[in-house]
Amino acid sequence: MLTSPPLKYEATEVSSTELNTMLRENETAILVYVWAPWCPPCKSMTPALDDVAAEIGQNVRVVKLNAVSESQTLTALGIASVPTLLLFSAEGRELARFLGALNSSAILDWISKNNTLSCND
Repeated sequence: MLTSPPLKYEATEVSSTELNTMLRENETAILVYVWAPWCPPCKSMTPALDDVAAEIGQNVRVVKLNAVSESQTLTALGIASVPTLLLFSAEGRELARFLGALNSSAILDWISKNNTLSCND
């Protein structure tokens, strides 16, 4: 009997348009990681985001927004530097933001403190 492999959740790159649609139509919380290719802390933080997505992807959608290609969205969101994490509720309301690099356990702690959903459901 063939069985399906377990779902693998990853942090996925999104455009501004995709992010706006998610914020209007998503059924789970969304963690937005704003990064830039030239940013050394961003480069070190990207693997941590993939680890976070793998751990909580069923409860919180993890997406990446490129600050270079999506600069107009940064202005709309009030983001002045990278890396920045934004946590949105399933209804699209911003719950929290964090400026700076974190490791995966610190990101999970931050989400847990700021999200009304449990990351371990």
